[in-house]
Amino acid sequence: MKKIISLLLVVLLSFTFFCACAVKEGGKQSSGSSGNESSVPSGSESGNSGEDGGISEEAYTVSLVYKGQPFVPTGAGTYAQWTGITETGDITGFQTAEFNENGVAALDGLEGEYRVTLGNLPEGYAYNPNLYVTNGDNRNIEIELYPIIEVKKSGKDFYDNVINISQLGVYRVTLKKAYPLKEGVYFQFSIPRDGGVYSVQSIVDVMQNTINPIAEIYTGSSAFKTWSHTCDDGVEFENGSYTKNFYFEGKASTDQQGFAIIPFAVRATTNGISFPITVDFLVWRKDDFPSTHVDAELVYAKQLPSEKAPEGVGTWRGAETLEGGQWMFNGKNYVYNEEDGFYHVGTKDGPYLYVNMDVPDRFIPEYTPPGATTGIPVSFTTIENIAPVAYLRVAQLDHETGERTGKMIHYKPMIEQQYKSVCNSDGRCLVTEELRWFLQEICESQQYFNDGYGWIESYSLTVCGYSVSALEDDQWLFACGYYF
Repeated sequence: MKKIISLLLVVLLSFTFFCACAVKEGGKQSSGSSGNESSVPSGSESGNSGEDGGISEEAYTVSLVYKGQPFVPTGAGTYAQWTGITETGDITGFQTAEFNENGVAALDGLEGEYRVTLGNLPEGYAYNPNLYVTNGDNRNIEIELYPIIEVKKSGKDFYDNVINISQLGVYRVTLKKAYPLKEGVYFQFSIPRDGGVYSVQSIVDVMQNTINPIAEIYTGSSAFKTWSHTCDDGVEFENGSYTKNFYFEGKASTDQQGFAIIPFAVRATTNGISFPITVDFLVWRKDDFPSTHVDAELVYAKQLPSEKAPEGVGTWRGAETLEGGQWMFNGKNYVYNEEDGFYHVGTKDGPYLYVNMDVPDRFIPEYTPPGATTGIPVSFTTIENIAPVAYLRVAQLDHETGERTGKMIHYKPMIEQQYKSVCNSDGRCLVTEELRWFLQEICESQQYFNDGYGWIESYSLTVCGYSVSALEDDQWLFACGYYF
């Protein structure tokens, strides 16, 4: 089977990785991104900005920016720290200066290159302490502050207790223990309706080598998620020998507006300190992500039956069969009858094969709106009205070769209007040749199978009690079944 990353009804997420670090904060161990205490424990010197308290032209300065505007810290004690570092990475000492009434911290008499960090930031603000380096050619540094956004749930699991986040800014997570692989405090970032490329990265002062945050990356929907990989690297700035900041991205076009998610869990390891600890991570919008479906061509039925599908008699059964101890979708068990234009079970004169059209299918999960606790059942005919995603837009397949043509098509009128009108009272219609291709294109576009790790291969264990696989060209049977 083609290798496809399983992501149901959600834009394909591309990920990379990286980590975090710690300082003492009010007697507790922290990720160090809040800047409440200097990152070097001793050897500091305090400096003044000129003899009369003014700022000389030769001074090294730091100012703060918050949401694009200058920021003046309120209250006493917020300071900037310049840490001298040699070419080999050795620390030569540091000096500090508090911010004045104009929001500027300044030091005279500095020469060479320094790392710039902050201390005693006002409550509710954070920054990335790993980005800012100053020298004689770049004396004046602006540091961007971010809001620390409060989280209210525990994040114990991905469903009842997941921490749903949607705002841009810094999130602070308290880790009470060391978690094993694939576990941690669970988050779900809902990409806003206008889409875009979003990044998630831990922001920890790498000059402290005591905490190494890790992100466990998942794929899936609000209803079901599967683990993808561990992310403990990836940031552009330099990491420490133990502390590494994680970095990964998620992207969605406007077609997935409000529907795409980035599911992940945060955990950490420590070096010489004990839990609980805190780790900060920043969620930010990097870029636009334009729709790939702008030029999709609307598809209308050419083989629409002249009357409604026959009512079902007996019990409904899915199209998978047990072969060699494995449940699978195998097209050899279903035959197309050119005379009546429908697929049948076993032989061309066997029972009709149906597709769940105007009724929710077992492999299409409920749509859970961002912030909601319960899902809404969807079917092919309702999903684009209930969930804000162009689910019926697919990559067209060549009907001779089964390969993609490079063209995007949209089945909205064919499914929502035409085939809906010929469903029986159970919401099922007979499978025509064009419906077979529609189902195959949906299955490939939504990435339902992935050599044992696809959405249906994983989710079928939940809904069926056993795992279901499919042959490459027979994935279209996922929504089909028959009465017996």
